[in-house]
Amino acid sequence: MPLAPIEEKMWGKSPSKPRVQMSHHEINEKYESRDKRILTEINREKLPSFAESLKKQKYMDLQPFYQRRLRWDEKKQSRLIESFLINIPVPPLILFEREYNSYEVMDGQQRITAIQNFYNNELKLTGLKLWEELNGLRYRELPLNIQAGINRRSISYIAIITESTSNPEEALLLKQETFERLNTGGERLSPQEVRNCLYTGKFNSLLLELARNPIFTRAWNIPTDDDSSKLSENTLYKKMEDAELILRFFALRNVDNFSRGMEGFLDLYRTHLTSFLGTERI
Repeated sequence: MPLAPIEEKMWGKSPSKPRVQMSHHEINEKYESRDKRILTEINREKLPSFAESLKKQKYMDLQPFYQRRLRWDEKKQSRLIESFLINIPVPPLILFEREYNSYEVMDGQQRITAIQNFYNNELKLTGLKLWEELNGLRYRELPLNIQAGINRRSISYIAIITESTSNPEEALLLKQETFERLNTGGERLSPQEVRNCLYTGKFNSLLLELARNPIFTRAWNIPTDDDSSKLSENTLYKKMEDAELILRFFALRNVDNFSRGMEGFLDLYRTHLTSFLGTERI
C-alpha cells in the first residue's frame, strides 16, 4: 500500500533536545517569575445551586476534547448520591477556567453528570447499600427530609484560573499535563482514552468522527444514534476502542516500522505523527 508523503517522512530520526543547563541563580529567578506554576481557586457550592448553575449556557463543558466518553452506569451514579446522603467525603472536581466563569471539566465528569441527572429527575436510584429503601426512587419522589439532607451537602472544586497563562499553546499543554497526572489513579483509563488526552488535534478528531460512521458502528454493534443511555452500555464505545480500531488502520499502513507490540506501536505512531501535523496533513 503506497504511503502518503508525510508517512514516508515521519519515521526519520528527530533531533534530540539539548539538555538545558541553568545555574541555581537562574533556576531561582525562573521560580520567582512564577513560570510553570498554576494559579488556582478553591470553592464549595451546595448541590442544588451547583446543579442549577450547570443549566447556564457556556458555564461548563463536560466533555472537552481530552475527556473520556461517558462511563458511569446508574448504579455508580446512585452510589455517589448515597455518599452525599451519609456525608462520605467526595473528592473535589478539577476545572479549567477557559474564560471568566466558564469552565472545562478536567476531573469529575462522571460526578457532575450524576448530580445533573439526579436533580433533573433522570436518575432512578439503584444499588444503594445503606439506604436500600430508596432504590427505585427519583429525586422528586424522595421523602422531604431525605431531599433536605442531600440538599445540605456541598461539592467542592478546584479551578485552574485563566491567569495561569495567556498563551493558548501553553494552556493546551497545561491541560494535557494536568489531565494525565490526575488520571494516574481512580478508574483505569484504556490506552486509547490516554491517547485521546495526550495527542490532540485534527487527526484525533478524525478518529472520533470516523468511528461514528454508520458503516463501522453497524459492523461493531455500536448504537448508531447518540442516545447516551444506549452508548453508555457499549464497552467498545465507552473505552474509545472503536477509535483505536480506526487508529490501527492508519498505523498498520506503516507496518515496516512495527515494534513494541500493538499498543506500544500505536503510541509510537501517534508520537511520530504529532511531530508533523503542525505543518502538513495526511
